[in-house]
Amino acid sequence: MQIRFFSKEGWQGNQFHFHDHLEILLTMSEGGNLFIRNKIYPISRGSLFVLSPDDLHRSIPQPGSLYQFYSIRFYPEDVVGRTVIIHEKADDFRSQPSGDAGEMIACGEIAAWNPGI
Repeated sequence: MQIRFFSKEGWQGNQFHFHDHLEILLTMSEGGNLFIRNKIYPISRGSLFVLSPDDLHRSIPQPGSLYQFYSIRFYPEDVVGRTVIIHEKADDFRSQPSGDAGEMIACGEIAAWNPGI
C-alpha cells in the first residue's frame, strides 16, 4: 500500500491513464474536474474518489491553482482482512487521535467481494 500527498502549483493536469491497482483519491483543493471513464466530477475539497484498475481517468485542476490531493494506491490483497472504522463526523485532518470525528458509528472487516453471497 502506498499513501502519497501531492501539492502541485499551477499544474495543468495529466493525460488519461489507468493503473494496475486500486486507488483512492482525496481532494484537498477547489476547482477543476476529474474525468473518470466517461463522466465528469467537480474537484472540491474533501471529495473522495475510488478507482478500480480499469477506470480510465484524468485530473484537470483549475488553471493556475494549487492542486492538492492524497493518493492511496493498493492491491486487494493489501486490505482484505483489515478493519475499517466510520465516525459520526468528518475528520478535521488536524486533531488526534481521530480527527475530532466524534463517536464511532460502524466498524467492520474488509472482505473480498463474493457476488454469490
